[in-house]
Amino acid sequence: MVTISVSGSKATAARGIVRVVLVDDHQMFREGTKYLLSQDPAIQVIGEAETVQDALRVIRETNPDIAVVDIRLKGEGSGIDLVKALRKEFPEVKSLALTAFDYDQYVKAMVKAGVRGYLLKDAPGEELLKAIHAVHEGKAALPDLMGARVIDLLAEQPKENGATLPLRELTARELEILEMIQQGATDRAIADHFSLSVKTVNTHVGHILLKLGEPNRAQAVQKAVELGLLKDIH
Repeated sequence: MVTISVSGSKATAARGIVRVVLVDDHQMFREGTKYLLSQDPAIQVIGEAETVQDALRVIRETNPDIAVVDIRLKGEGSGIDLVKALRKEFPEVKSLALTAFDYDQYVKAMVKAGVRGYLLKDAPGEELLKAIHAVHEGKAALPDLMGARVIDLLAEQPKENGATLPLRELTARELEILEMIQQGATDRAIADHFSLSVKTVNTHVGHILLKLGEPNRAQAVQKAVELGLLKDIH
């Protein structure tokens, strides 16, 4: 689903309004975020999307200042892919990650992709408002602890034995599938959840095993937990 506000004109932007597009696959969360942002008269939500493809279309049509992006989106592609595409096609549009996931790999991937800020969805609403203004002004918007963590992650080098990070990083979709495997989901359940074929899921699983250097799913899950890519649910 895509919505575009016709009120997002260049004349509005000229008055100093920060024009925002929300990209998140949960409509209720988008509605809540939109209401929160409406409390600040200097911020205007001019469009919404829940997939990478729809987000790019909305952004082409509305020319926003900032895209507030979740990592996990509907359909093919992730927020990481969207940020990379924006950096290439719309370098003037700044990106702010707003997500429930604080896995090191996600944080690192989003920062490397080009986000100017990274907030968790449980952050106070005031932090989001401040982050949007900071990003619009060309500043970085990272919570203090996360800022230090990002520096560490970007400076971190994989160890020869692979104890720090896997040789090849997993994509957002591969991490999603690995999480479902960790929770005991079958290939059919995973395929239905993501609207994929079982064959495609099997292909993703093969890539996961190859990247993590493990012979089976159970060991791949354990390796991912050890690497900090998944939370230990036991």
